[in-house]
Formats: sequence, C-alpha cells, structure tokens
Amino acid sequence: ESTACMTSFCVMKLSTWNLLLIGTDVGHVWAHNADENQVLADLCIADGEPIRAISSAQWPFLVCAVGIELRSFTLEDDPQGCLQATQIARPVLLDGQIVSVQMRGSCAYEGVASTSANTLWYFHTTRGL
Repeated sequence: ESTACMTSFCVMKLSTWNLLLIGTDVGHVWAHNADENQVLADLCIADGEPIRAISSAQWPFLVCAVGIELRSFTLEDDPQGCLQATQIARPVLLDGQIVSVQMRGSCAYEGVASTSANTLWYFHTTRGL
C-alpha cells in the first residue's frame, strides 16, 4: 500500500486525450489517462524527495521542481511500451525552494518559476537562467 501524497499536477493535451501528471511527496510522478481514468505509469523522478511543482508546455517535455532544482525530462515509451522519463539537462538551481512553475507557449523549454525567496525566475531548461 502506497503512503505517497499528491503535491502537484499538470495536464498535457495529446492528440485525442489528456495526460494527467501528478507529482508526489516521495518523488514520483503518476501518469494517468485523464479521459479514461486509467493509470499508465509510476515514474521515479526524485527518489524520496517531494515534487513541489510540475509543468509542461507540450508533449513530450516535463519540468519538475524538487527543492531548489528545476529538473527537465522527456517522456517516451520504452521498447516494452511502458512510459519512462529521461532527464535531458542538468538541473537549474534557483535561490530558494521552488513553489510554482508555469510553462506555456510555443517554446517547450521556457517557463517561469517562483521561489520561497520571493523571486520570479525566467528559465530555459537547456540554457539555464
């Protein structure tokens, strides 16, 4: 029995259905088909560390806030057809605990994060701040 608690979520619109990604307090991301209420995968993103915020501008890119780090991933099916997450860049380090992340628009790598230090940061996951 899992004792993990949900801490954050985002919805990714795919061609014919919605992918719901849920961050947990134990560092996992649960992937669900939101339209069918079906569990697709349990991804270990930050083993034992809470995911405080999660965001995506478009498939297959995902950003998770873990402590002071923004970690970026691509989602893909492995050869057995299971969803997996692969880290695509070094974490971007900010000045405090990340409390929210927002990604929108045409560039899947760009976004804005807020921290417990009362700051806003524009980031590019592959270029940094």
